[in-house]
Amino acid sequence: MTTPTTDKLVLEISRTIRAPRERVFAAFASAEELKRWFGPGECYVTAGEMDFRVGGEYRLSMFTAENGDADLVGTFHEIIHGERLVYSWEWTNNENMRWGQMMVTVSLSDVEGGTEVHIHHSGMPAAEVCEGHRIGWNGSFDKLDRRYDGGGDSNHHNTQPQLEEKKRRDERH
Repeated sequence: MTTPTTDKLVLEISRTIRAPRERVFAAFASAEELKRWFGPGECYVTAGEMDFRVGGEYRLSMFTAENGDADLVGTFHEIIHGERLVYSWEWTNNENMRWGQMMVTVSLSDVEGGTEVHIHHSGMPAAEVCEGHRIGWNGSFDKLDRRYDGGGDSNHHNTQPQLEEKKRRDERH
């Protein structure tokens, strides 16, 4: 398996999540966990499947507030349990989000008060795509941090149910 190389733009983000490293790693390791926190603001995962192993693939169907529905797909290139993930990242099924394949490296380390998550997201074709993904990662990490700070397994920070309720209210009026 080859890892694509690129000289396009790179996004680097580091955030501290108030949870143990094993718990943060687990948040990346299944589609069900990603449904609970992945996506900024009113964006969320609607469905997903994941074969969490080196060479395994994932597909996350997402609703994006700005661009509508899209699928995020990729392949896991490296998995070091509790420490590091490397995977490809490509948006499909949405003409507004055809930016080609990118690569993401997630590195985790213990820090006082939780886990530092460092994202290296490479292959961005333009500054506005890089900015959109910066907003996306930071908004996702806000949800993940609130999820753990708010007492664990509850889904109350997932915006999908709130948006569905708003849609039902709007349809009644």
